Amino acid sequence: MSKCPFHSGASEEQPPPGHPPVENADVNSSEPACPHLRKVAAEKKAASERAEPQCPHLRKLQADEDQAPAASSEPASWATATPEEFKDHFTKAYDAMSAHPKATKDKAHIASILMGYLGYTEEELAVIGDDVQLMQGTGNPHILAKIKAGETVVDLGSGFGIDAFVAAHKVGESGRVVGIDLAMNEVNAAIQRTSTRKLRNVDFRLGDIEAPPMADASVDCVISNGGFCLVPRKAVAFEEIFRMLKPGGRFSISCTTSTKDLDPSLDWPSCMVVFMPLRTVEEMLSKIGFVDIVIDTSNSSMTVWEDAKAKSEKPIDDDGAKITIHKGESRYAFLKNMDMNEFFARVNIYAAKP
Repeated sequence: MSKCPFHSGASEEQPPPGHPPVENADVNSSEPACPHLRKVAAEKKAASERAEPQCPHLRKLQADEDQAPAASSEPASWATATPEEFKDHFTKAYDAMSAHPKATKDKAHIASILMGYLGYTEEELAVIGDDVQLMQGTGNPHILAKIKAGETVVDLGSGFGIDAFVAAHKVGESGRVVGIDLAMNEVNAAIQRTSTRKLRNVDFRLGDIEAPPMADASVDCVISNGGFCLVPRKAVAFEEIFRMLKPGGRFSISCTTSTKDLDPSLDWPSCMVVFMPLRTVEEMLSKIGFVDIVIDTSNSSMTVWEDAKAKSEKPIDDDGAKITIHKGESRYAFLKNMDMNEFFARVNIYAAKP
């Protein structure tokens, strides 16, 4: 088991296998530099502060508090939320979801059909294998990325690592893949799967897409599948992609965009509020300095999930087969009567750095 270089060995807690190093750590700080050990220390401290009281009355009060539903951290309206509020919400949602992912035969069956609709090849699906049931993306960034052997690739919003594993297969032993995600549980899960797959050319890091922990001009190709949708400040994220790419490098992302202005009188879900308007993409990328811009809308339908279910030979339960952070809250019930194709489109976006 590899150890985080900032782990002194005094603690019994060990970082997960293959845990990546943490840059720019303050070695004089009493707080662990490793994000994994910081999380462990915080959980231990919280547990010690919540030690069971001896008084039966206080024990009952504490038990009642623990069983009470947690107060929602969502703002009254996402239309006025800050970037930090969006990030905090998405991070907590994916951490909670990824802590106990559902694994079923139905999920693997429908996910294979769905990924076929998204354009994944038989070779790519073979690389993904049983992990197909953990797919979370909106398209297939590999179509435009055209990853080559020996390249350095970064996967932004890497989730459980599915697309990073495909990229690792393409770059081969002489290449390298780095997955970056804001949710600690997903990073840990991806690291564990890397160990299970015995891959030596891929690692995962805790990081923000708006401030990825990568050096300037160090990357040949950047990919992202779905994670880019939830970035609050898209221009900042694209500028960071430009910064980390080598001259001649390129990016390929699959994400959902908005094609129509959202009615401000309606209470839209967090993810839909942060989708970038499709009409703004090309101008935004050009201003940053990207060239050879391609916006592929050939497979943009928002009903691809329903299409995949219809092709299945057996009924598929949405809750049991689809990974999502949306729970169908009553405040968003109005969406059921709307045609999502009128407002949104899944697209693949490609551009290069001169």
